[in-house]
This record gives sequence, C-alpha cells and structure tokens, in this order.
Amino acid sequence: MLEVHRWRQIDWAPSAVVALATSVDGTVVAAARENGSIELWNVAPGSVGWHCHLTIPGREEAAISSLVWCKSGGDQSTPLGRLFSAGLDGFITEWNLQTLQPKEISESYGGSVWQLAAEPLEALKRAAISSNGALLKKNSDGSDNDEGSSSDSDSEEEEEEGSSHHDIVEQRIAVGCDDGCVRIFTVGDNQAGMLYRRAFPRVKGRILSVTWSLDATRVYAGGSDGCIRCWDSKTVRELFRITAGIGGRGAGSELCVWSLLALRNGTIVSGDSTGSTQFWEGEHGTLLQGHSKHNADVLALAAAPAHNVVFAAGADGQVTLYQLVDESSGKDANGTHPTSEKNSLRVRDRWVYVGNKRNHTHDVKALALAYPVVQEEGQTERPVQKRRRKSRAQMKNDYKKWAQPGIPMLISGGNDCKLFTYPAEAFLAFHPHDICHAPQRPQVQFAGDLSSSGLSVLMAQHSTWIDVWKMNTNRNAVTDMELGYEFGKEVLGKRKFRDEANYVVGNPIKMNGTGEKKLPVHPASNGRSSPYPSKQVASTKGVAPALLARIKCKTVEHIACSAISGDGKYVAFSDRLKPRLFQLEQQQVGASNSLKAKGIIAKKKLSPSLPAAQCMLFTPDSTRLLLGSTQQIMVINVENGEVLHSFKVAPPSARGPKGSLSPINFMCTSADSQWLAATTSSGYIHIFSLEALREREVGLNAVCLKWFYQKDNPNTKRTSCRHHWSVPVMDGTVATSAIFRPSSSNVLIISTAGNQLHVLDVEAKELTKWSTANGEVLSMRLLDFPGGITGLSVPPTPVSTTVIAYSSREGPWVIPETRPSVHNKCTVQDNIHSYRAMVQIDFSKPVKLYSHEPKEKSQAHANGNGAAPKQNGSSSVHTDNFAYVPFKDPVLFLGHTAQSSVLVVEKPWLEVLRQIPAPVYRHLYGT
Repeated sequence: MLEVHRWRQIDWAPSAVVALATSVDGTVVAAARENGSIELWNVAPGSVGWHCHLTIPGREEAAISSLVWCKSGGDQSTPLGRLFSAGLDGFITEWNLQTLQPKEISESYGGSVWQLAAEPLEALKRAAISSNGALLKKNSDGSDNDEGSSSDSDSEEEEEEGSSHHDIVEQRIAVGCDDGCVRIFTVGDNQAGMLYRRAFPRVKGRILSVTWSLDATRVYAGGSDGCIRCWDSKTVRELFRITAGIGGRGAGSELCVWSLLALRNGTIVSGDSTGSTQFWEGEHGTLLQGHSKHNADVLALAAAPAHNVVFAAGADGQVTLYQLVDESSGKDANGTHPTSEKNSLRVRDRWVYVGNKRNHTHDVKALALAYPVVQEEGQTERPVQKRRRKSRAQMKNDYKKWAQPGIPMLISGGNDCKLFTYPAEAFLAFHPHDICHAPQRPQVQFAGDLSSSGLSVLMAQHSTWIDVWKMNTNRNAVTDMELGYEFGKEVLGKRKFRDEANYVVGNPIKMNGTGEKKLPVHPASNGRSSPYPSKQVASTKGVAPALLARIKCKTVEHIACSAISGDGKYVAFSDRLKPRLFQLEQQQVGASNSLKAKGIIAKKKLSPSLPAAQCMLFTPDSTRLLLGSTQQIMVINVENGEVLHSFKVAPPSARGPKGSLSPINFMCTSADSQWLAATTSSGYIHIFSLEALREREVGLNAVCLKWFYQKDNPNTKRTSCRHHWSVPVMDGTVATSAIFRPSSSNVLIISTAGNQLHVLDVEAKELTKWSTANGEVLSMRLLDFPGGITGLSVPPTPVSTTVIAYSSREGPWVIPETRPSVHNKCTVQDNIHSYRAMVQIDFSKPVKLYSHEPKEKSQAHANGNGAAPKQNGSSSVHTDNFAYVPFKDPVLFLGHTAQSSVLVVEKPWLEVLRQIPAPVYRHLYGT
C-alpha cells in the first residue's frame, strides 16, 4: 500500500495573462502576466509537448501591457528574434534570453504604453528586394506635414532627426502611448534596444491599439475617443478617420477601441468596448460588416494564416470565429480571389459569424497564432499504439487527427491565468487543450526527515517571500494533511468523487484481473475508503503543518529560484540582482515530536561579486551550495560563503541548437555527490563529475587542496569538477525533470515534454539495458498518460528501484474501476476520467503491454487528449509495474517521505479562482 500525505494549505495565487506574442519563426509563444513575469512556451501539436522552458521573473511595480518579437540579425542572430515588452510605467525593455536580464531599457516619451506593433517582415523583404540590395530608409523628411497645429511642439525636431539618421535596414515599431501619440521606434541589427525616430500628430484621448498594414505604408490606431485613424507611415498624414460605434451598439465618448487587425486583402478589423467586432474597408474606411456577439469588451483579435478567418476574444470569456465566405456560392472565400485583384475584397464576400467557444471562466485578454516545430531529420516519431479502426472512428475529438507539426495553433490567455490552445484550421471541430495546467505554481522542495520522530521541513517559494513549513509525516500521525476536508463529504463547489457512495468497505475487490484483495482502510479513517479507483491509497484525517518561518525579499524584484538544504538548516534564494543565503535554527516548543517551534533566521554573508542565479541546489550533505547561471555553475561553501569552484555549463561543442548558451532550468545531484546534472532550456542535459567535492568531503589533505586550486598550472596534477557528457535532446522535446537513483549513483532518470521516460547510465554515456529493452513498450504505455509529466520522485532508501512520475495537468485517462454489485460480486467498468495522476514504475521489472485489444467502443474526453484502450474484465490493464493513482486537483509537488509514502501538495482550482476578481456576470439557466 502506498501512503499519500496530501496537503492543501499552501498559498497559490497565480497572475493573469495580459499579453501574448509569437516568435519570428512561430515556434515559441511569449506570455506576459500581470505581475511582470514573462513565460516562453515551446509550441507543440496537440496537448503533449507544450513546455514553459523559460520564465523571466517580474517585479513589484511592473505592469506589462504588450509584447512584440522583432527580427534578429547581426552576430547574435537567432530564429526566435528579439523580445520586447512595454508597460504602463512608460518604458520599453528588450530582454536577454540567455541571462534573463533586461538588455536595454528605453523611454516611450509619451507616458504609459498600451500596445506595440512591429512592421511586418513581408514588407521588409519586399523593400529589400525592390531596392536591389540598397539600404532601406526608415523615415521620410516629413516636410509637407500640414497637421502641425495638432502635433507635438517637437515634431519638427523629430523629423529633422529622422532625416539625418543612418540609412540602414531597420524594423519599425509603432508604439501607442497614453498622451495620444503614435511614436515610431526602430530596431537595428547591431543596436541594443529601440531607437526613437518620430511621433505622429497628437489626438484626443489615449492610443489603445495600433497595427500596420501588410505593406507597411499605413498605420492604424484606435483610441479611447472611439475613433480609428489611418496614418500614412511616410508623410504622417491622417488619411481618414472612422467612428467605431457605427454599425455596432452605438458610439459615444466612452467607447474604446481595444484591438485592431489588418488583413491581407486590406480589411481592417476592430474590437471595442461595446462588444462589437467590425470589419472595415481599408482604403477609405467604409463599414463592411458589424457583429455584436460578445456581451462585454472585445479585447483581442487574431487571424488565421490565410487571413480568411478571424478570431475575437472578449471580457465575457468567449473566443468567437468569423469567416470570409462567398455568399453567391456559400463556399469559403480562401484562395478564390483572382490574381488580378491582388487579394482585394470582392463584393459578394462577407464576414459571417460561425461559432464560439467558452473555455475561459474570466476575461480573455490576449490571442496569438503559432506553429508547432516540424520534425527534423534523424528524429523518429513516438510509437503509436495500434487500436481497432472501429474504436478509433468513434473518437471524434481525438487530437491525433489534427495534432501534426506545422499546423497553426491559436493560443488564448486571460484573467483566469490559463492558456488554452486550439487548432486554427478546425476551431469548432475539436476541443481546446489547457496547456498551462498549474499556472505559476509555487516551487516546493522537501527537506526529508530531520529526526526519528518523523518531523520534516518543506519550503515553498512565492513571488516575494519564502515559507518554511514543519510537518509530521509519521504514518500514525498524518496521512491526509488537509484543512476542512474529509473523504466522503462534499468538497468545494459541492462536487464529489465519481461514484464515491458505491464503495463498500471490506468487500472483495478484483485487482488488475490477477486476484482478489481487500481494500486497505486505516483505522482512523472512520470507515471511509479511498475514492481513488486505483485501490492503492488509504485515507485518514491528519494534523496540518505549522509555519516555521517566512523569509521576505526586501527588493522590488521577484524571486527567481530557491533551495533548501537536506537537513533543513539552510535556505537560499536569488532574484535578478544577487543570491542570498540564510541559516535557519529551530527552537522546539513542547514535546520533541510537536510541530510547535520557533524559527530563528540568520543571514549568511556571500561574496558581493556573485552573479544572480537562475537555479540553486544544495549538495546532499548540506555543506555546498550550487549556483547555476547561463555561463557557469559556482560551488559555494555555506559556512563561510567562499567560492570553492566554478565551471562552464556547456562547452562549445554542446551548445544549444540555436548556437548560443541557454539558461539552466534545474539541477540535480547523485546521492553520493559524484555527479551533477544541469538541464538547460534548449533541451540539453549536461553531466559534470564532482570528484573534487567528494574528496574534500572525506578530508582532502593540503596537497590535494593545492591541486584543486592550481587550475592554471598544467604541470600540477589536480582533481576538479569537469564536464563529463552532454546528453542530446531526447525525442525532439526538452527535458522537464531529472533525478538520480539512490541505489545507483550513475543512473539518471529523465522525463521529456513528449511524455517519455529515459534511464541513462551517465558513466557509460548510454541508455541502461532496462531502458533499451523496455523503452518502446514504456513509451506506448505513457502515450496516453493524462497531461504531461511534470516531475519525478524516487524513494530515499538505497535499495529502492522504483520511480514515480506525476502530472499536474488535467487530461483523460481510461480507468478500469472495480465496483461490487448488489450480490457482492465483482464487476469491472471502464470509465473515462479527467484526472491528474501519478504512475509508479519499477526498474527491476519489465513493463508489459496491454494483454488484449479493446472490445468496447471508446470515447474521447472533452479535453481532446485521446484515450487509452478499454479493457474487459479478463484483461490486465495495469500490470504490477505500471501502477497509477489519479488526482482530482492540480498537483504542485510530489515527493517521497519514505519507501512507501509520498507527500502530495495540491490545491483545489476552485479555491484559486476565488482569489481572482469576479468575471462579467452571465445568467445561467435555472439560477
């Protein structure tokens, strides 16, 4: 029996998504949140493969309002491009994606920035071709501006400055400012940040939205005065003005144009505060169609690659679809325009409302379109499990039908902190995927048992503080550490576990088709059995942990990473400025096994020259602190803060696929401190040998110390930390977690974003025999694992051979549930559940496939993540080496406390939603 200690007392308050932007190559989506943090997500087809590989921490006064990617050239060119953010603080920041630090900060010269819009790359390419290699001028002299009466007093100076700058190939950025001006900045290949060029004439109110025409000859701006203005990008003349309320729900001084979109055929799409989505003829500003399908403000717009489909998102939580059709034939107008018309809008083409989806519970503030990475040569696809054609035909929502590389994906984000993705070409045919299953989940680390009494320490990292909790993980003391909840009673929102009342304690239950077992029930559970269908978990009411200490970050920067030592005596964290180290002492109150204790915090001195860390880790003996950054890993003595050693993260031959060093996502060490594994955002895992640290731990003599420090003397024999191996990208997806086995220090277990597990022998630089023999079968079993593998955990005992892989993402799983009938006989029913889950695998045993083909029809769950094959009562769906436990709530952390005991930190999502401001009221039938 596996004991599961569940804890829900942790604070978890994720931040809303305020902006989305797709990289230049379309393979990465940047998501900005309300607290100033920026996440970079790898785009993948379907629901498996999405992974947040980079997170730029925010700061207290940050208020990001817009993101934009610009082309990248020069010596540091990357396919992704250059990332810029702008906010209501009036600054535009370029981010260094290797150091996660601001590269350059520019002032907007117009107050708060509401939106950034980059000049289309198609216009740059056409201009470069038409000039036959000549340099492209970015600004005109503007001598014939007749709108000087309404422009800034500094317009003439700006025009003179624009005419005298160097004629180089630059990309223009239109910035909508709070003072009513559209300002033009440029981004050059060999210049950091944005360079201010000129300002358009000032208008009344704020500029809330801005966009370019595809040929970059016009700039469209929407304001808080309810008007849409068209400017000539060269002469800065206002060509025409549109009153956005016409054709919608009325105009007025309070109407705001929140979003604008320019299409290839010249059509302009606008979304305003009345909930109207309007289509305008781009040449003269004539209204084509107007739709009022939203019950609140339309905040975001996006178009499919063919520009024949437009998506609109609003504060009512809807994402609506509008399509361009030819009313004469009733067919899609995509690709039907004659070449002589140059994609202009025909008379009989109309934009019609097709449908909508309401997956967000709150306002949808951002939309973006991205493209999954096309599989490279040499990469093999994952083995696909064979299923009966009849069953597959019933899976109308099976994501494998459309989840292919290169298919455009629509991403939406909003106030509910979630990120949903949809197939842009089949928006209504399939259900979306929740790729951000646990947004901004707190980083949790478990210190393990500190004494024989079973007292343990757990650390939780939040944005500006660190919480240290003390808990009792003894079997007789606690099994279910939660507040205000008991199994068998109603939970938050009056939701119950499925068929919970049907469980009869003590009845014989058939397990895995192999025999009969009694369902284990702890005496303190008051006769209630576990609601988990796996029948492997007991439930009791436990004692809630006590808060031992809270360490606050006194700067405005948010915490980027943290770590706690194995003995619970040291806590370290780092923001974007510098790392900090604290010593934690406990003053026990009451009995030795009591949770009542007072924590005394003492700050340890570190060298002021230490750089900010992106990842932290204590060695198993709690005497060394490892600080990981983009270019190096530093070894710190926790007693005196001395830097013992530093080494490069990646040699030149093991750099990322884009030719540059990548930040470290996480690190792990073997139990004997012999090996260190550092995983980078590019997907590489770098293995280092820490023999030098091991020798120092066992008492290195003075001669060996000289060998250790005399790095520059080639004639001196020395033992140092050295790079051993760079593990290539497995399965074409980045690694999500890694852990060493305690029973064998040279065995490394890694999980990838593609739901795969690999077991490596780091000393031999190859896959283990078990992984080679069972890899294909294991990949088939994990193919339909609900969601994606979030983390790994191994028992702390040296004889352990098992590992637990867990997921906090919600996904479907076909679970064979055993129910006693009225005649006390066992029957097996197959049901599809939407659960988070963990799976336990024993590396000393083989993994077997399903014994029979499914005999019943299968269904796909509403989330569209596919479904595992169903089995009848005589088949073995779960072997002894593939035991799983589903979870109802998002899992923030899972770690072993003993050989057969795990700690699960979870939080009901309904409780998280209560912390978010209420959405727009929507009347529900029957309420």
